[in-house]
Amino acid sequence: MNTHEKPLISIALCTYNGEKFLEEQLDSLIQQDYRPIEIIAVDDFSSDRSFEILQKYKQRFSYFKIFRNPENLGFLKNFEKSLSLCKGEYIAFCDQDDIWLPNKLSLQIENLGSNGLIYHDSELINESGTSLSIKISDLINMYEGNSPLPFLLRNCVSGHAILIHRKIVEDILPFQIGYHDWWTAYVAANTTGIKYLDSCLVKYRQHGDSATKILKQSQEN
Repeated sequence: MNTHEKPLISIALCTYNGEKFLEEQLDSLIQQDYRPIEIIAVDDFSSDRSFEILQKYKQRFSYFKIFRNPENLGFLKNFEKSLSLCKGEYIAFCDQDDIWLPNKLSLQIENLGSNGLIYHDSELINESGTSLSIKISDLINMYEGNSPLPFLLRNCVSGHAILIHRKIVEDILPFQIGYHDWWTAYVAANTTGIKYLDSCLVKYRQHGDSATKILKQSQEN
């Protein structure tokens, strides 16, 4: 199968004051071994160099499409906007401070099957990028299947690991709870089913500004 026969994957990326780690993440996106892709980056009125960095990549890569909100919408509304702008048959959720392995998208597409959502394991790294020698699966029981019951009390699906078929976008938008990944997983389990890929395909950065601090959450449960 050549590139022109493969379905388009949209990468939905939201940025907000993320200049510290953003270039490392963007470099890992352009190194993906899957094509075709489009990168839909929506900056939520950052006060740092985040949008300038996005502009630099857009000048180099035609598949970058960047947008900037005229005011801060907050993460959930900004991510809803990013998803609504995606054109691909498949959509991958993306944070601004992680590092993707080159085969992340290709392995997810290969293993999705008839499910509407696939997610994977991830390796935790610290602020400087050093491995913490911990996987998410060491902290949380990972689920696959078509029952929403496991998601009533706790979520095991991290946003950075999600790839969905666009057929579930209408069902997940607008987000009905404060956690976009939890809500997406719950909806997918109710409708099309969830597939878990037992491979670490993202280096998941843990730092003081992380939107989700999984180490702290695991200690509290």
